[in-house]
Amino acid sequence: MDCKVNLIIHGSLNDFLEPANKTNSVEYKYGLSLSVKDAIEAIGIPHPEVGLILIGDLSVDFSYLLRDGETIEVYPHLNHPSVGTDKVLPFLPDGKASFILDVHLGRLAHYLRIAGFDSLYYPKDPGDSHIAQIAEAENRIVLTRDMGLLKRSAVSYGHWLRNTESRAQFREVVHYYNLRKDFNPFSRCVKCNGLIKRVEKASIEEFLPHGIKRDFNEFYQCSHCGQIYWQGSHYKGLSEFLESF
Repeated sequence: MDCKVNLIIHGSLNDFLEPANKTNSVEYKYGLSLSVKDAIEAIGIPHPEVGLILIGDLSVDFSYLLRDGETIEVYPHLNHPSVGTDKVLPFLPDGKASFILDVHLGRLAHYLRIAGFDSLYYPKDPGDSHIAQIAEAENRIVLTRDMGLLKRSAVSYGHWLRNTESRAQFREVVHYYNLRKDFNPFSRCVKCNGLIKRVEKASIEEFLPHGIKRDFNEFYQCSHCGQIYWQGSHYKGLSEFLESF
């Protein structure tokens, strides 16, 4: 016999619903013994986007088994009732946020690295399974436009980007995770994600173009791939972009 529950969807989680369901309320029919996580994802919502699940005054986690006739309220991370921190679902790992991005987000990875965030990105698609495994092993936040990737059970932390333009995506991520306080500009290599340190000009002079050698005296180098940096014409524009936050 089929059972059914009423899922009341709040705030930005409605972005994931089919147009016919964008009324904040979805009647979901199911067989016996189904978790609330499975029901939420079946209607299109990736579990990392969910911040709180309430049944009446009771908060439940993703393992909760549905009961016929229940009304379940599902809230996003940034817009839910005030409850104890032990009641909300995983949002951010401990410590400074670190990320892993899918293959379509190279420009966003570029901006995150400029701002100083540890951001893994592979120019050649490593596959959703690999990204999910790395995210789980290293407590990284998955950033993607692929809802299927976020629904993988190995992914605890993640965000589906609403914007498609890279600078708008960067602003979205900074706002969503409140990253302003953690900016450490120009501390990471935009090429490989390694840490950058200042170096003496004499130690890298042979690798510099003549004009750069003549006009600049302060240089930095990636400790991983050896990429050399200086404060060229692009530096001012990027600095102003970061300062706009």
